[in-house]
Amino acid sequence: MLSDAEIVRRLRIIRHSPQHLRNARKAPSINGLATAANLARCHLHDLAAGRRNLGSLSRAALSQALTCLPMYGESSPGRPR
Repeated sequence: MLSDAEIVRRLRIIRHSPQHLRNARKAPSINGLATAANLARCHLHDLAAGRRNLGSLSRAALSQALTCLPMYGESSPGRPR
């Protein structure tokens, strides 16, 4: 399970990733993460901006979803570079 600081750090990276990478599906989007974690998009934006704190359910869902999604700049285990 990821720590709270790591979850917020990854949310901020996703939120500020270049749009052309998100459109090319080389970087995850907030919308895709919200769908994978079964959370509302606005909740993730509020978490990344620091307007909300992580609850236990959202912490578990985000930790699981973020460990499955490859981050921008990281290679995924299933696709060699």
